[in-house]
Amino acid sequence: NYHVTVTDINGCQGEAEVNLTFYIHDIMIAGVVAPVSGCELNDEEPVTIALRNNGTYSFPEGTILNLGFLHEGITHSEGFVLQQEFDIDEEMTVTLNETVDLSEPKTHSIGAWVVVDNDMVPDNNSLLYTVDSYPPVNFSFNMDDEISIYLPFTLDA
Repeated sequence: NYHVTVTDINGCQGEAEVNLTFYIHDIMIAGVVAPVSGCELNDEEPVTIALRNNGTYSFPEGTILNLGFLHEGITHSEGFVLQQEFDIDEEMTVTLNETVDLSEPKTHSIGAWVVVDNDMVPDNNSLLYTVDSYPPVNFSFNMDDEISIYLPFTLDA
């Protein structure tokens, strides 16, 4: 708060308390909801990110957020239109339209991001994370009998 005194050309004074508010536009990636590490992930795993309004400005309905992710050198990006006001300190999850191929058993690196016009804190707009895709379970009863969960197999005792 500031105390302001104004004197006009006639020497008359007026006083007021002034509160200056600075709006900070900042939407950040708060985390990744999906995909998560698991067994036998497929070639169409959804990508869901958590967003947080970390600023001091409520983004109105209709604001366009640019969202995307990078996996194996392929970039997927899209515009997401807010369907309602995104209030200060509020979080939301968004599932992107594009899916990610995690069918190869290995550790996958995925980079995700959000960009909004006039974002004043770009350092929190992206996130790099890993997802482990585990291979199918193989087990054997004897040295020559291997069973894979991909094969229909009935055990009869």
